[in-house]
Amino acid sequence: MNSEGHVQFPELLEIPWIRHAFLPRQPGVSVSMEKPEVLKALRQRHTAELETLGIPHREMASAEQVHGNGVRWLDSKPSLPSPDVDGLATRTPGLPLGIYVADCCAVYLVDTDNRAIALLHSGLKGTRANISKEGVSTLREHAQSDPGSILAVLSPCIRGCCYREEFANAIVDQLRAEGIHQIARHDECTACDEESYYSYHREKGKTGRMLAALMIVP
Repeated sequence: MNSEGHVQFPELLEIPWIRHAFLPRQPGVSVSMEKPEVLKALRQRHTAELETLGIPHREMASAEQVHGNGVRWLDSKPSLPSPDVDGLATRTPGLPLGIYVADCCAVYLVDTDNRAIALLHSGLKGTRANISKEGVSTLREHAQSDPGSILAVLSPCIRGCCYREEFANAIVDQLRAEGIHQIARHDECTACDEESYYSYHREKGKTGRMLAALMIVP
């Protein structure tokens, strides 16, 4: 994490037409509450962090996140979080996509040829349901994406040292099965690093959420 309180991945920084962030633990914010109260407490900090990167938090599209494999294509921002989905995709400039995680993996997908993006919430259940396949299928259907032109970046998540299943490995296998070979993974364990990350597993459910954000530059 840098001194400003956000993480950026070098693989995504190389693409000039997108903006992205991964917002880890925010010091000084009490998060020992249920998820709705936690997100309310973190909103001001998240807004400030994203605005320093040119990502308008108030315009961000979000998902209900039900630990499934649904992915919604967006042409504009919906008024409410997209129900029954764990992934979002778009090729609309200026429409930020947002996914919350606390041990689950945020999977960033960027079609570098067709300028389309997707952001997926892939925890144990979502990985078992192969949300990565659905994300790639959504980009194929709506943006005519060739998997060979898609870059995938995996955020930090809980690892096998602290959890019963190493689902990040399964995500990589699923992406490769879809024809994606440009894959970068960031293997820090969110449960091990209490200073940097929130962990649902470590903190028994009452914790904060990291925010993954991805946007096409308008």
